[in-house]
Amino acid sequence: MIQTVRPHQLLVLALLCSAACGEPAKPDAKKTEVTKADAKVEAKAAPEVKAPEAAPAAPVDPATFEPVDLASVAVLAKYTVKGPPGAKVTPDAPGFGDDAPGGAVIEKDGFKLHLWSSTIGAERTVMPMRAQQDSSKYTETKNEGEKGLLEYTFEKDGKTTHGYIQAKFSTLKGSILCGNQDGVADPAALEAYRKACETLAEKK
Repeated sequence: MIQTVRPHQLLVLALLCSAACGEPAKPDAKKTEVTKADAKVEAKAAPEVKAPEAAPAAPVDPATFEPVDLASVAVLAKYTVKGPPGAKVTPDAPGFGDDAPGGAVIEKDGFKLHLWSSTIGAERTVMPMRAQQDSSKYTETKNEGEKGLLEYTFEKDGKTTHGYIQAKFSTLKGSILCGNQDGVADPAALEAYRKACETLAEKK
């Protein structure tokens, strides 16, 4: 005999099924917060990855020096000198009352060789004035006028830089001077500049 299921019986069955089967579990808000906090702690604890620092430039090796083309600078065009391979030649800005550069800087990887037309006497007058303007102390450590040689230092804030000038070849405006453009912290670094200046010669 077929029994008819009444509406109130269907409701009871639905309630029983809901209780037995259960509803999908909802995420525990507290557990979620703890998980997020743990993730933040792990992120902070992870070691910071830093980019590798650039390696210091290798010391300049005078044995690798090769002839530098000075033809683009009129006052130096008749001379030749050796410098680092691929060195860039940058003419000086013309001085007051001049319409052409008085020299040039030969530069490569921090090595800056300066060649210019002047006299050591003029440089000895200018450099103390420069030191006064820069609030630094200028000292001549070697002055051999008969050899056209001058060595000096600038001192400021406890730091000392060293410089070197070699005079060669008399011109209408004095001599061709050769030396480091910027002061060097280690006097041993002047050796590369001395070696370069020794190669300064007139073209044949």
